[in-house]
Amino acid sequence: MKSHIDWHIEIICGLNRHQASGISNLIQSFSSPDRQRRSHAPDYYLWKLSNNPIKNGIVALAINKKNNIIASTTATYKTVWFNKKSHRACEFGDSYTDPNYQKQGIMTKLVKKATKEVLKDDVNIIYTTPNNKSINGYEKRGFFMKKSNFPLYFMAFPISPFHVISKSYSIFKPFCVLDNLYKPVIRMLASFKRKVEIKPLSFDNSYDQLNQKMIKVYPFLISKDANYLQYRYVLNPDSEYYGLLESRNKIGELEASLIYKKCFQNSMKVLFITDIFGINSSSLSKVWISALRFALEQGYHLVALWGSKKWKMVNSFSPLIPIPISKKNLLFYKSKQGLEILKENSEILFSIGDTDNV
Repeated sequence: MKSHIDWHIEIICGLNRHQASGISNLIQSFSSPDRQRRSHAPDYYLWKLSNNPIKNGIVALAINKKNNIIASTTATYKTVWFNKKSHRACEFGDSYTDPNYQKQGIMTKLVKKATKEVLKDDVNIIYTTPNNKSINGYEKRGFFMKKSNFPLYFMAFPISPFHVISKSYSIFKPFCVLDNLYKPVIRMLASFKRKVEIKPLSFDNSYDQLNQKMIKVYPFLISKDANYLQYRYVLNPDSEYYGLLESRNKIGELEASLIYKKCFQNSMKVLFITDIFGINSSSLSKVWISALRFALEQGYHLVALWGSKKWKMVNSFSPLIPIPISKKNLLFYKSKQGLEILKENSEILFSIGDTDNV
């Protein structure tokens, strides 16, 4: 660890390729190729921070005397609907510090600087989902607080349970053949729901209409309007790995949507549900069951998502309900609106697609 301060902080609005490459090099040094759920290439950061239809994002960087980036935090602009009102919001992410510079309070300083910058721009809601290593940089000095009344989980539904378990406990490897007996059970249970087909990755104005309906149902949601979804998924450098399932009624109105991403993690094929939303429990169940069928047909080992036990939609997935595996951190900046969100006890709509984790 460096024992003296040989770095300074810079705030950048939008990125050039040189800066994007520096962030990419820092973050890739933390990432195992076998665990990546998203790109860490320079093009990803140029897309994320310089092509947002709401507004170009900002990045707070710590730079040493050799002009190397040794820590980062980004702020990506979002539109949040809270209690039927639209708010300009930001997600903080990409919070990394070079191991040689850790335990110097750099992350706390970066978060403070980035917060000060976005608050100048009429942002009144800031949220983040830090891992357990970077959470202290957000909670120190009491700027951010965890939303403890909305337990958010990494949830999973195993398609090949013994294969999944054997990755952590090799003693189960001989039992992987039993997965062939389990899969027909999933197929049979899934057959009771009408299958919906995979659609081209595109978002029309029916998403704007569904978004307006959801605003009336959920006290909190990141806007799912067509323009934002087009940016988030279609223009994403990882767009080739995403897929879409929709449930529409007899007159073509969109009732539920599920967006998934094909991932490879721990030598397993993982189908990650990045977004699932709608207002009709039956339609939400249809797209969920159809995703399980797709995973089964395509040889995936696991279907994963971020979700909450408070989600009413999860009950409609019965009997093919995902299992909560581990808790995730969801923090809000303690602005007036942030404190109101922290107190909100009703069901909120939040998924991994609302973050930079996939």
